[in-house]
Amino acid sequence: MGTQGTKEFYDSEGWHKIETGNTVDGDLFGVKEDGPLRQAMFGRMWRRMRDYVAHEAGGHVLEVGCGGSPEARLLDHFGQYTGSDFSLTGLDVARDRFAAFTDCAEFVEADAVALPFADAQFDTVYSAHMLYHIEDPAAQARAMSEMMRVLRPGGSLILSIANPRPILFPVRAAIRIVAETPVLKTLARRIKGPSPIPYNPQKLRWYQAQCAALSDLQMISGGIASTKFNQSVTELSGVGKAIWTAFDRLDRHAPTAAARMGNYAVIMGRK
Repeated sequence: MGTQGTKEFYDSEGWHKIETGNTVDGDLFGVKEDGPLRQAMFGRMWRRMRDYVAHEAGGHVLEVGCGGSPEARLLDHFGQYTGSDFSLTGLDVARDRFAAFTDCAEFVEADAVALPFADAQFDTVYSAHMLYHIEDPAAQARAMSEMMRVLRPGGSLILSIANPRPILFPVRAAIRIVAETPVLKTLARRIKGPSPIPYNPQKLRWYQAQCAALSDLQMISGGIASTKFNQSVTELSGVGKAIWTAFDRLDRHAPTAAARMGNYAVIMGRK
């Protein structure tokens, strides 16, 4: 199955609300300042994804690993939505958030590595920021294989993943190199302490290799900034504004390069 530690964290803590009204997950990974440059890049990413699946408008989309934050933007494009996750707590939160859409949305308890759906059942399969929280790379590969199995011929797979080698963030890239070196990994964990959930992104070319059976493979930026940078560096003034402006320019003119240089990428392919 997917990583048990991830399931336990989200069932017991991750999808629970804190004093601010946000969930623990939203507080850990969410945006603190949502300025115009962030909005422009995020909107551009979604336009590129919608353009890729334009021929599937009105179809049936599966979101794998929806947790308690199902992607409502998918409802704008598809006629039927199915969200799957192995956290029952997350699914309860998701059902509450989609309470107004019971006529076109459903939620199913499912482990990403063994999806309980028929072959070729969905027009589009979407999964965001889930795969790299599966600790075992072989299990990540099985999850991707399952997503492709339930995708109909001609349908699209869209994956948002983390890039472990972000050139623009050399310290972060170095940390991943340490984490991938057995002796140094053990030492680093002792120094840093336990993480709330596993984090084990594979190299971008590894994810692309798992999608080798798909056609029209494309990769775009899914976010240049790291979560920490996103939460701590303003885009409204000073040096921060200059950096965010440069990120926006790179994303606008070179989305594939931005994916390779930044922290997050979106891979898209057709079955």
